[in-house]
Amino acid sequence: MRVGIDIVFAPRMNEMKASFVQKNFTVYEITYITQIEKSFAGFFAAKEAFLKAIGVGVLNGIDLKDVEVRHKDSGQPYLNVAPEIMKKHKIKDISLSISHDGDYATAIVAVM
Repeated sequence: MRVGIDIVFAPRMNEMKASFVQKNFTVYEITYITQIEKSFAGFFAAKEAFLKAIGVGVLNGIDLKDVEVRHKDSGQPYLNVAPEIMKKHKIKDISLSISHDGDYATAIVAVM
């Protein structure tokens, strides 16, 4: 098992330009976040935590749109990761938890 964690200052994410949002978030993510009137901070923290769990950085060839935060009917978040990334990093399962408190969002990812 490998683990990654990240924390994001939400006001910083709220100041990001539309081009940053379009480049790093999928249509599903943008729609979901807009509908619930939340910050992109939790989703961004989840993507960063995933990259840390697999031992790569943002600039190492993984498009953040290939790591998508989705939700089950119960509301539980999960990561939908491109099959080629799953195969390359020998990932069989991913667990995700996202939490918000005030101006901060944090996420932890475990990959098996």
